[in-house]
Amino acid sequence: MSFLKKIQERFSSNTVVENPQPVVQAPVIKHEFCNFETAYRIGLLSLHTEQDVVNEYKKKLEKMGFEVDALLYIDSQEPVPGLFLPTYNYEDLDKRTLLPNSPRTDRFSIKRFDLLFNLYFKPYPQLVHVSNMSYAKCRVGPYIDNIKEYVDLMMPMDQVRTIQDLIETINTILKLKPYERKLD
Repeated sequence: MSFLKKIQERFSSNTVVENPQPVVQAPVIKHEFCNFETAYRIGLLSLHTEQDVVNEYKKKLEKMGFEVDALLYIDSQEPVPGLFLPTYNYEDLDKRTLLPNSPRTDRFSIKRFDLLFNLYFKPYPQLVHVSNMSYAKCRVGPYIDNIKEYVDLMMPMDQVRTIQDLIETINTILKLKPYERKLD
């Protein structure tokens, strides 16, 4: 492999690491199982290619009374037209570590979600890092060996082939119902 090719490969932002290890140590956060019935704030983390599915799910959750934020990662260096959900890309990454380092990802990470849904199947270090740094009470994601340290509640992957299947599995397991405000 040529020297130039190695340099390009090193700085490519769309690489998937088999065992992503965070370079930055995550803050000490008490993650716990959060009953969906008591959850109110939900975060959605995914790739930009799943924008339509994530947006539909976001709208569905908002109609049910939840407060929902989404953040999508653009895994290419070329601009992507037609994106309307908040995103971060190569320009928002630390040039040395290639991990997210921007105000947008920081705001999303420190937001105190009750549930953070990791809606991706490949362990992109840029997505795993945001999940790892998250202050969410409970991080939910697919059962993937490479990211099990960064997910608190793992969804079975038996019948899951697409992000839509993963969303349906999450809804079924967490018993998705409209949010009801508890009056004391």
